[in-house]
Amino acid sequence: MDFCVRIEGSAAATVLSVQTTWQVPNSLSATTNGLRRKTTMDTTNALCAALSAIPGVEFGSSRFGSGSNPAWRVAGREFAHLHSPSLIDLRLPRSLQTKLRADPRARFRPGRSEWLEFEFHAPADVQQIAALARRAAAAARVKSK
Repeated sequence: MDFCVRIEGSAAATVLSVQTTWQVPNSLSATTNGLRRKTTMDTTNALCAALSAIPGVEFGSSRFGSGSNPAWRVAGREFAHLHSPSLIDLRLPRSLQTKLRADPRARFRPGRSEWLEFEFHAPADVQQIAALARRAAAAARVKSK
């Protein structure tokens, strides 16, 4: 699956093409209508653009997993990467993770991990996850010093 992220710049827009090897989830299979698939890709693109717009953030491939997933770093420290078009992994401080325990979109790892998976499907999800990502980026900046 391919998708592009459009980031508005000063005089011209920059388009980042991301080649992925994601499997299309069953909920987005050819037997469902194309609207759900378009909505998912629109929210993915919106989230990618929001994360890439955080000051000081670099976009690239994740150092985790297959190494082909889109990822975001600040000061060389990865703080977010996509697992699929509707699932992002965020490196969040434990104090913030504690506040997210009741959120049904959050998937916690067993043990003590800084990483938390978050599902997103709607524009409201994108706004909330972008806010969490800004906090993750800020924490990554502090840890890299």
